[in-house]
Amino acid sequence: MDSRPLIRFMWFTMSVVLLCVSLPSLHAQTSDTQVSDANKSWTATTESQTSNTNPTRTTESHRRSGNRTVDSQNVERLGPDGHYEPYFDTEKESIQVTPTTMRTVVRTFSRDGSGRKILTQMTEEERQSLQGGNEKVVRTTSNPDLDGHLQVVRREIADTKKTSPDVQETNTTVLLSDGTGHS
Repeated sequence: MDSRPLIRFMWFTMSVVLLCVSLPSLHAQTSDTQVSDANKSWTATTESQTSNTNPTRTTESHRRSGNRTVDSQNVERLGPDGHYEPYFDTEKESIQVTPTTMRTVVRTFSRDGSGRKILTQMTEEERQSLQGGNEKVVRTTSNPDLDGHLQVVRREIADTKKTSPDVQETNTTVLLSDGTGHS
């Protein structure tokens, strides 16, 4: 087992003890297994506390398998009992559909009164690289209605064209829902 992350954490902790008298905020980071290679899986945890705010702990993970990548972020906040409790989560799944097309889905979750995960927003994006350095992006954002069914609230279409070697032009069309599920 590699002890480098533990040594880095211990050194950082000792530095914080020496410097915390003059710092308005305190940050500590630990890493379970963090590898710079994007094809490897890793998990990292960060704790932060800033004056006049509730302390948080964030755990981020990265997993890649073939043409699929999943990045997760779980944020916990310090509860009234002094223990960390789930606050919100974000999951980002990216799939390389073709060599020129990437599909990404981002799901954001909050917690209900009993601590269950509830989907609060989903954004789907398809990004196509076109000839000549051009690009087309279609992004759809959906929120759940009162029954938990997803309703499209925003659709964005961006066309980027390279007009010269150093200049590109992007035309974006944004369609918003009228509140009844229609654009």
